[in-house]
Amino acid sequence: MNQPELIASEAVVLQVIASEWVTVQEVPFVSDLIMLAKRLPPVKHAEIWGLAAAYARSVSLDEWPLMSQGDISSRAEGLALALTDAVTDFEPVTEGQKAIYPAAIEAASDLSKFRRLRTNTATRGIPTLEWFVLILGGTITIAFTYFCVLDRLRVQVVMTALVALIISLNIYLVSMFGYPYSGDLKITPSGFDLGGQMADDGMASTR
Repeated sequence: MNQPELIASEAVVLQVIASEWVTVQEVPFVSDLIMLAKRLPPVKHAEIWGLAAAYARSVSLDEWPLMSQGDISSRAEGLALALTDAVTDFEPVTEGQKAIYPAAIEAASDLSKFRRLRTNTATRGIPTLEWFVLILGGTITIAFTYFCVLDRLRVQVVMTALVALIISLNIYLVSMFGYPYSGDLKITPSGFDLGGQMADDGMASTR
């Protein structure tokens, strides 16, 4: 594999790792808001829990299938904004509420930040320039095999075919890993499923 292809492949692998990390980081902030809301007045408590549960379910059921197509859910986006507004609109009164309010604001801010990173990754995909580098680099590498003239034509053909196969497999793997929310190796929304279930269970226990 030539240097441009190696660099492009490493960049795609790092993108997959970063995408999984972003998803893992976003989920706990939903859980944090659910836990912190327990210390708030019942009405605000129920509002935040309901929005958190609806957001987690919407991400899992509505947005995840859309992300595999490079799109996002307007419903999940609206619920994320409503959840953030529900936290920031609250005015703490008691000392206990004042103590947890900064943590709730920080959790809502981080939730918005990591959501933005996740949706940007889902809608961006692999840049055209990166595909150009991969294909051009592969073509040049295959072309170089013709300068390695061997006495036996059969060996020459086998060598060129093996190089072409390796490059084709590399491009195939890049196409799979370059879109982390689609394909057989896609990142799953299991964390959001658990977050939604946690909110549902919490609301059921308070009734």
